[in-house]
Amino acid sequence: MRKWLAKVLLGKDYKILETPSHNKSRFKNKYQMIKEIIDNFNFDKVHYVMTELNWEWVQLEKEAYTFEDIENAPKRVPTVEELKMAAINRMESAIEEAEKVEHKGIDESCPFTSASGGFKTTVFKDKKGRISWIELQFVLTDWESAYDEID
Repeated sequence: MRKWLAKVLLGKDYKILETPSHNKSRFKNKYQMIKEIIDNFNFDKVHYVMTELNWEWVQLEKEAYTFEDIENAPKRVPTVEELKMAAINRMESAIEEAEKVEHKGIDESCPFTSASGGFKTTVFKDKKGRISWIELQFVLTDWESAYDEID
């Protein structure tokens, strides 16, 4: 399949360099996946959209706070670096939830999610219980609907 796809994409003059199979590893650990996402996600676009929409986040200095603290706290559009840190926090939160769950009886199609500030992370585990998929989204709008089962 891979050779066929390479031929289709690259034409008939393609060359595939084969490596010994014992050196191949298709498994990426969660840290490699997070780094790949941080390196490739378009945080500049998110920052641009948030600036244009004047989408501000509350700037709190402490962990524990009240609703009054939130109302009176300074607000501003986050920097690109703050967006990256928030994305990492969302990914770590979803991974933490996925790792808490004993894998027995959990279908690999069961997602674990974490969302805040526009970021949404979805994590899936494989049949062996390893983190196999991490998705980061910046959501401006969303809608879902499901049927109601009638007895």
